Amino acid sequence: MRPESANERHRRAVETLAAQYEKQGYSAIVAPPPEATPELLRPYDPDLIVTKGGERWVIEVKTPGHAMGRLLERPGEEGRRGRLAVPDCRHGRRRG
Repeated sequence: MRPESANERHRRAVETLAAQYEKQGYSAIVAPPPEATPELLRPYDPDLIVTKGGERWVIEVKTPGHAMGRLLERPGEEGRRGRLAVPDCRHGRRRG
């Protein structure tokens, strides 16, 4: 069996996080298309958007060997929040 690539590990981490949010009642969009991404954030290509009621989170996932997106480089703006997810990918273990 070949080792998992950084991109495969990243994809799996994003999908796992999306499933965790869905268990909490959120709707999750993995690799959201531009039309699902708030206009202000379209240039940043987020990994995941989750929504529940009036709550919406735009999420960037950081995994070892995968380049950090530009989403969190943007300074905070009034009324806007983001989340950075950093799963523990060592030996298949997760934090939490």
